[in-house]
Amino acid sequence: TTGNYKIETKPKIEWFFVVSPKNGLAELRLAQWPKETVLLKDPKHARTPQDLMSDLILKTKEINDQLIRVQEKHLLDEEFIGVRLYTGPMFEKYNAANRGGSLRK
Repeated sequence: TTGNYKIETKPKIEWFFVVSPKNGLAELRLAQWPKETVLLKDPKHARTPQDLMSDLILKTKEINDQLIRVQEKHLLDEEFIGVRLYTGPMFEKYNAANRGGSLRK
């Protein structure tokens, strides 16, 4: 459960939410994706699954073209997926790992 929006979820659920939202619910045997339970004044602002994989090729090409222009290394698909995961509930686990801590108290 995240501290800010109180989304009760697990890494496997978040992986499918990001990588395979169309098939993920069936694969996980879930009726719906985990939702925010606090701090959401307008349901229109709730997180929604996006077909990331269909956009992945277009978005990474666009980003990689910009990176190449400034002589930087291109972005890998795995990095793109990781960033998308980080912008959701997984940020708490990633931050804990990056800071050498644990989520367990």
